[in-house]
Amino acid sequence: VSKDLKAGNILGADANCGWKQHDAIRVINAVSDLDIYIEQPCLTYEECKAVRKKTNLPFILDECMDSIQSALRAWNENSVDIINLKTASLFSAATKTGACLSQSNEKEKKALESYGKNLGLAFQIADDALDYYAKEKLFGKEIGKDFFEGKVTLPLISIFQKGNDKEKKFLAGIMKKKNRTSEDFSETLSLINKYKAVEATFKKAEFFVNVSFDALAIFPETEDKRILQNLTSFSLNRSF
Repeated sequence: VSKDLKAGNILGADANCGWKQHDAIRVINAVSDLDIYIEQPCLTYEECKAVRKKTNLPFILDECMDSIQSALRAWNENSVDIINLKTASLFSAATKTGACLSQSNEKEKKALESYGKNLGLAFQIADDALDYYAKEKLFGKEIGKDFFEGKVTLPLISIFQKGNDKEKKFLAGIMKKKNRTSEDFSETLSLINKYKAVEATFKKAEFFVNVSFDALAIFPETEDKRILQNLTSFSLNRSF
């Protein structure tokens, strides 16, 4: 498959929890020289963590990331690079449903499912960044809303990856509080700016924009395809 990739194409391997640990390790060893992402190879977090230790390839977890605690644990233990979010499942279901209703073939269904999934990931990741970056009037919701609600999103996770022990302890303490203050938010913004967490978050979103765009390559050049392609860049460049 990799031999057929064109310049700029990105290959992803989503096992969807289907591999046993030993099988996953064999696969990652076989593809270690390829530019790909590995997504949720095994059912449990512990199995995925063991596989992660055997590879330097970017690692995505989704099904076993079911709480703030699990997400923080994964990031603190360096078990994941990207956490697959629920918006991706919604977008994926919508685009695949459209393919099914139009009686598309299996290849086209999978392409549109991939398009929606990766578009949803880009959209949600960009949304995480905008919560600490956008103008409230344009964004349509209170800036810092996720923070005040105690939601651990990618900009905060980036600090957990890059910050020192004192900063990690400070941030963990804030997120465990029942209520967070404007002062807490201001101090957190300082850390986000220090570690360029918003920029790092947009960079991750950009990857999924490219994957989503590439998923449409099998379709002929039409106005419908152009509209879908334009949506990929919109998900990253929007202000709301």
